[in-house]
Amino acid sequence: MLRPIAMMAAAVSGPGYSRVYGKTRTRLPRRFDWYIAVSMNYTHPSAYTTEWDDIAFPGRRPPRAGSGQVTYCPPGGYAAAKLRSWKAGNSVQELLSIFLEDFLKQNGYHDVDDAITDTVRAAVNPEADAAKPCIAEPTTAQEAESITDAERRLLAPSQSGADAP
Repeated sequence: MLRPIAMMAAAVSGPGYSRVYGKTRTRLPRRFDWYIAVSMNYTHPSAYTTEWDDIAFPGRRPPRAGSGQVTYCPPGGYAAAKLRSWKAGNSVQELLSIFLEDFLKQNGYHDVDDAITDTVRAAVNPEADAAKPCIAEPTTAQEAESITDAERRLLAPSQSGADAP
């Protein structure tokens, strides 16, 4: 779920985005209005559509209020107010954390801080967690060729050896 968001963040913070849209009149860096929504349904391999009712986490799992929660996506997207006029240079980790906090709380999870920390770490540092990462390395030559330099930096193993973002 986080991979498309991280890839878009890498794309809009890279030089290609600036080349396409040019400089602003004020010469200030461009800002980006995020609209992040998650479908409340998924298509089962047996071809029927059903509402999702749980999420797999790469680390610590937050508790969820009650059972039989109904999924919800706000009409303006998750964390709409915080993600409007987003500075393209802000960190991907911050973006993912803000989105995840609202997404999880809107869908009945609480005490989400530890789960957000683990999930964002797994998303931006796949080697930091043995669980399947949210951002995977490309699997085909065509995927590898389509990755921008910003995405390569995001996907590259940490050179410092530290496992915290």
